[in-house]
Amino acid sequence: MIAISATSPAPIGLPHDFRRRALAHYVSRRREREVEAVPDPASPIAPHAEHSVITLALIARISRALAGLDCADAILPGATLVLRSDEDPVDLARAYERDVCPALVDALGIQEARPGVLVALDTARGDPETLHAATRTAIEHALSRGAILCLHCPPGASLPASLRSVTAAELVLPPLVVADILDMLDVAGAPVPDRLRDGGDGVLSADADCSCLDTVQLVHAWVGADAAAVMARLRAALEDPSSGVGKGERDAPAMAPRLRDLHGLGPARTPFDRVVADIADWRAGVLSWADVGASFLLHGPPGVGKTSVAAALAREVGGPLIDMSYSVVQAAGHLGLTLAEMDARVAKAAETAPCVVLVDEADDLADRGDGADSHGMQYRRAVTNAYILRLSVLAETPGVVVVLASNHPGRIDPALIRAGRCDHHVELRLPDREALSRILLQHVGHAAEPAVEGRPDWERAVRDLVGRSGADAAHAAREAIALARERSRQDGRRSDRTVTAEDVLTAVRSLLSGASCGLADLHRMAVHEAGHLVAAHVLGRPPHRRAWIGATGGGVEGPASLVFTAVTARAELTVLLAGRAAEARIIGDISSGSGDGPGSDLARARLLAGRMVGEWRLVDVEAPPFWRRTSDLDEPDRAAAVDLVAEADARALELVRDAESDIERVSEALLKERDLSQTQIADLLEGIPYADAASRQRIH
Repeated sequence: MIAISATSPAPIGLPHDFRRRALAHYVSRRREREVEAVPDPASPIAPHAEHSVITLALIARISRALAGLDCADAILPGATLVLRSDEDPVDLARAYERDVCPALVDALGIQEARPGVLVALDTARGDPETLHAATRTAIEHALSRGAILCLHCPPGASLPASLRSVTAAELVLPPLVVADILDMLDVAGAPVPDRLRDGGDGVLSADADCSCLDTVQLVHAWVGADAAAVMARLRAALEDPSSGVGKGERDAPAMAPRLRDLHGLGPARTPFDRVVADIADWRAGVLSWADVGASFLLHGPPGVGKTSVAAALAREVGGPLIDMSYSVVQAAGHLGLTLAEMDARVAKAAETAPCVVLVDEADDLADRGDGADSHGMQYRRAVTNAYILRLSVLAETPGVVVVLASNHPGRIDPALIRAGRCDHHVELRLPDREALSRILLQHVGHAAEPAVEGRPDWERAVRDLVGRSGADAAHAAREAIALARERSRQDGRRSDRTVTAEDVLTAVRSLLSGASCGLADLHRMAVHEAGHLVAAHVLGRPPHRRAWIGATGGGVEGPASLVFTAVTARAELTVLLAGRAAEARIIGDISSGSGDGPGSDLARARLLAGRMVGEWRLVDVEAPPFWRRTSDLDEPDRAAAVDLVAEADARALELVRDAESDIERVSEALLKERDLSQTQIADLLEGIPYADAASRQRIH
């Protein structure tokens, strides 16, 4: 699980009991902070449960990874550690800086107090080789202070070149296992009987993987009265505790979500339900496996629930979730070991079917035909070819459901996702306002005050969350529970931890880092998005499914066009620039929203114009049809692309002028509702004339 690039010529070794020392120092520090607190004799919480199981687990996992290096350089004052994990970087930073780093340093016996700082590397936007200004400033500030710097980076993501030479080590955060929890219990004051460590009948083995447990399940287990009760609750949360879950295989827990519990899937749920029903028929012997088609590509923005769907499918089919992601198998070592690890997981899938095999972050398996990056091309091709071969085997293995998940499906090698290897391509979208409310309520659960969803603060919280992911809503719910818990401690009523709507609103606004739009900003967003909606309608483009505005921005959602002509591409350019034009016409000026990042309107317009000129050759049809990559356009082609954007901008301004009253009417509705469905959008646009009578027929 550990990748290292140590730079010290004389590494300092770690104590043999480093993990237990780190856990003990965290417990000691926490007890010192709580020394003046008045205990509540009526509190039902066991003494060990006064310590955060989430923080203890994080300390155990990081210290175990460091112990695998047997090198302390990564956590010495002034060092820089790269930590690869899928944890929430906000939660991770808070825990690392307050508790985890001090515990690790104390375990080394370092006397010099230095701050621990965690900086999240934003790999989802822009050039992965370029640090964003705010990230660069944070790193420079931490280095100048001699801080113990931790850089959080998702598995498989590229590390900017400027950071590769300054890192002491690179760790992949390992999963939580039962042995970690046993040591956590011991250190926190809950003695562990020998029988719980033996791994015999009815006892979880020490290497059993607990990473599949939701944090709610983990906390529920942790607050058991003693070590035996904690382990019994863990055993109940795992579907097959006697099997000993191996590395890379996660049994679907009994309390894992069902498909029906994943709010916001909408029509995307249909193929999942159909495959689950088909598998039931296959198991009953009434359907051939060749007719099931149990393979999926799930794509969409981060946090929409791609891996949750995979876990829910495993729960539905009654088998384990086997992780065959590149970042997981690559951790085995060099190419030969990586391929052997892949083969082991393919064999395990065949043995345990029905099951689900997950290849997360599938865009790590880039297009083999893309020669833009020659570095490591041979290795990349070898790995991608290996996946193609093994996914073909899995596709023909009865009972195995294959799920590829990606934020960037366009980067995946086409051979991996062709029919036969990947039958269903499902786009998962950001949840609407109703779904966000259900997700919040689901995660707050019975801790919420009665009728909490009807409170004004609840409505404000949901409105502020519009445009964010289900993972964000779940995180806000956990934070609201923590706020209620902290309030109950301060009030001396530890048994009363009711979550109020005010707690939820506070948690949401904390998640948004204080982002709160005034009415003027919301009005601007509404005008901008209304410009896109009306322009798409007038020009006969495919109708949008959704439009929203929220505390962190707005957006519209519509089907992606697969084929363009010169006419439809020009219309699409105009639609992309219509939001900016609407701001200029109705507000009187323009904002930064149209150019905020590589996914913005201006960036997409530039890319589309470049493809029209270079890749598609739609502009000068008399010129030789010589294909050019958009990034390799010569000066005449670049000038032609600029002209296309300028023409579309002029057309957008003219369209907005003619449809100004309609745009204002649509923007008022969006400002009021904050989230419009496809039906609401269609009703608002009904009656607005097209650009010409043939527009709809021709441009569609």
